[in-house]
Amino acid sequence: MAEPVYHRIHPLTMVVELPRVIKQLFVAIILVIFQFTRKGGLSEELGFEVVAAGLGLLVIVPPLLRYYSFGYAIHEGKLLVKSGILQKNLRTIPLDRIQNINLTRSLLHRILGLVDLEIETAAGVKAEASISALTDEQAHVLKAQLMGTKVQSFSRVDRELDRTVIYRPTVKELLLVGASENRAGAMIAAVLGFGAFQPMLQSFFEQEGKQVARNARSLPPAGWQLIFAGIFVFILIGWIISIISAFVKYYNFELSQKDGNLKRTYGLINHFENMLPIKRIQTVHIDQNFIQRWLKICKMYAATAGGMVQEKKSEANQAQIATAPLLTPVLRDDMRDSLLKTALPKADVSNPEWQPVSKNTIYRHLRTGLWPSLFFSGLMALVFWIYRQPFTRGVVKIQPFWDQFGPYLTFTGLMLLALLSGWIYWKCARWSDAHSVIITRLGWFKRRWNYLPMDKVQLVSVSQSPAQRWFKLATVDFDSAAPTFQKTEIDDMPIEEAFALAKRVHTKSGDSRDSLVDGF
Repeated sequence: MAEPVYHRIHPLTMVVELPRVIKQLFVAIILVIFQFTRKGGLSEELGFEVVAAGLGLLVIVPPLLRYYSFGYAIHEGKLLVKSGILQKNLRTIPLDRIQNINLTRSLLHRILGLVDLEIETAAGVKAEASISALTDEQAHVLKAQLMGTKVQSFSRVDRELDRTVIYRPTVKELLLVGASENRAGAMIAAVLGFGAFQPMLQSFFEQEGKQVARNARSLPPAGWQLIFAGIFVFILIGWIISIISAFVKYYNFELSQKDGNLKRTYGLINHFENMLPIKRIQTVHIDQNFIQRWLKICKMYAATAGGMVQEKKSEANQAQIATAPLLTPVLRDDMRDSLLKTALPKADVSNPEWQPVSKNTIYRHLRTGLWPSLFFSGLMALVFWIYRQPFTRGVVKIQPFWDQFGPYLTFTGLMLLALLSGWIYWKCARWSDAHSVIITRLGWFKRRWNYLPMDKVQLVSVSQSPAQRWFKLATVDFDSAAPTFQKTEIDDMPIEEAFALAKRVHTKSGDSRDSLVDGF
C-alpha cells in the first residue's frame, strides 16, 4: 500500500502565526515590560538581554514548530492532517463527509497573498480541520481535490467568469441592513462585561450609588435634558457603528452558484469565502425585524450539518457557540422566492397555504399565566400584611391605595399580559406543509420563517404540557442534523392534527435516503 505524501504549508505561516502567539502572550509581555520599567526589577537581576531573548523564543518557537510538524495529504478518498512534535496528532476526514469549505483572509493574509482553509463535517459545530496558510493556488487545488472536481488551471479571471451570480446587494442595501440593527445594546454589554471595569463599577455602585440617587432626585430640568441627550448620543453612536461595521464586514458581498454549490464571498478588511453544497442544506430561515419589514428587506440563513463556531471564553466558563449560518446579510423581499427556489430546488414554497394554530392557545396562555399571577399578587399581599403589623409599622410607609388594591392590580395586570401574549401568538403563528416542506412563521415585532424539508428530518416528537393537556393541544418538534436552527416546532396544535402531521413527516423522512446525504 502506497504511503501518503504530505504537503507542507507555506513558510510565511510563521509570520501569520506570530500575531496569534503574541496575543496569547500579551499579558506576559506587559508584565515583563512593567518589570523592566520598575527600579530594581528584573532588569537588574537577570539583565535585559536574557529576559528579552527568552520572551523572543516563546514568540518565535511555536510558529517554527507548527511549520515543521504540520502536513496534509489526500490519500485513498480521505484528507489526512498531521500535527505535533511531542504529542503527534493525525486526523482522518473522509472526503464524502465534508459539509462546508471556508476560505478566510485576514488583512495580513491578503498582504502576504495567503489564505486559511477550514473543513467542516457533520461531526460537530467546530471545523474538523484548519489549514493555514496556503497560497491562493494551493487553496484552489486543494479545494478542487476535496470537492472531487477536476483541478483546472488557476486564474482569477477564469474564476470570476465561471459562475452564475445569484445576488449582489448594492451599497444602499448594505447600509440599510446596518441601519436597521442598532448596536447600542451590544456596546453597553461590552462595556459592562469588560473585566477591567468590573472593580471600578462595583466600587462606584457600593460607595457612590446612594449619593448619585440623591443627586438625581434634585436635578434641575436642564440636568435631565442633559442625561436624555447623552442617551440619545450613545444610541446614535451605536447606530453609526452598526452601519459602518455592516458595510466593512459585508463589503462586495456576492452569492453565486456553480456545479450545485453556493459560493459566498465578502469582506473589506478580512475576506471570507465559503462553498456550500445545495444538497447539504438542512434548513432555511428568514429573519426580519420591524424596521426591516418596513424597508422590505430581510436576512436569509441556510444551515447544514456542519457549522461555523465562535469561541466564548471567560474565567468561569469556556464554551463553543454555534453561529448563525448566514446565507445573505440582506435580501430584498422581491428576491426571496427566487433564492428559496435555489436553496430548496425540490419544492415550491413561494405560496404556502398557511394554517393557524388552535384558538385555544389564548386560553392556554391564560392558564399558564394563572399560577405566576397568583404567586406574585399573593407575595405582594403578604408583604403589605407584614408591614401593617405593630412590630414593623412605620418602617415603610405604604400608600392606602396600594395597600388595598395593589395585589388585585398585580394579578389583573399579569393576567392581561398572558392574554395579550396568547392573542398575539394566535394571530401571528402560522404553519404549512408545502410540497413536503414544513414551514413555520412566528413573531410579531421580529418575524422568522423556518423551512424544513421532510426528508431532512432526523426526529419527530409530540409533547404536551399540563396546560396543553387541559385544552387538548400539543407541540410538534422536528429536529434536523444542523447544529444551528436544529429544532423547528409548532406550538398549540389540536392533538389529533399534531399526531397526524407527526406521522406524515415520520413516514416521509423514513422513506427518504436524503436525510443526511454525503457531502461533496
